[in-house]
Amino acid sequence: METKNIGLRGIEVADTKISNIDGEKGKLIYRGFDILDLTKNSTFEETAYLLLYDKLPTKQELNEFNLKLVEARYIPKQMQKNMANWRKDADPMDMLQAFVKKQVMKKQLIFLQKFQLLLQVGKELEMD
Repeated sequence: METKNIGLRGIEVADTKISNIDGEKGKLIYRGFDILDLTKNSTFEETAYLLLYDKLPTKQELNEFNLKLVEARYIPKQMQKNMANWRKDADPMDMLQAFVKKQVMKKQLIFLQKFQLLLQVGKELEMD
């Protein structure tokens, strides 16, 4: 039976294959697994893998996924120094927002610098 997901106050939301809510039974289902079973029998990483790839990982897949997560956690040394100077009583979400914005700006700047270099090389090749 296909059910249309309805949001707050009759506002429809997007249908999803990731989760299902049975409010009458008090059930939250992720990719076919009851959330209570996942909390008792799987790790955060296993559940994240399930949400992303629609299946629980094998040991090898989990090890590879964990390595990717560790790599993604890297914070550049200069950013670590900057973070050490932030106010200790600042709101954590404000600091996270500032950090993410700074990282995005840094990546955009690197992209623009590489793009400008390519344009310069292209112009030099046209002159030859």
